[in-house]
Amino acid sequence: DASTLPLFVTVASLAGHLVADCTAAERRASGFALSLGLSAGGEVCAVRAGGVFGLNLLSVADMLQTARLLCGGLLDAAARHTGMAAKDAQVRGFPQEDGGAIGLLA
Repeated sequence: DASTLPLFVTVASLAGHLVADCTAAERRASGFALSLGLSAGGEVCAVRAGGVFGLNLLSVADMLQTARLLCGGLLDAAARHTGMAAKDAQVRGFPQEDGGAIGLLA
């Protein structure tokens, strides 16, 4: 169960745009990036920012808001799909009465 692990999203500033979860090439080309860790409860648990051109404080608020919205949406989607998978597993008879994983891969 990974539901208690934080979700991290990186947002980079590139040519006047915010790029979420950028590639390595996009990250190298960006002047500034911010990574945000958000717990399943929606609390910020980590923030890391920097870049080759230093910290751009004007962009930080927008980047934090964008990263927080992305993390929140991803956490909601993960919770929804995890719940659906658990219900599907119960319909298929998992978990077994003895707690075993028989039938999980069926």
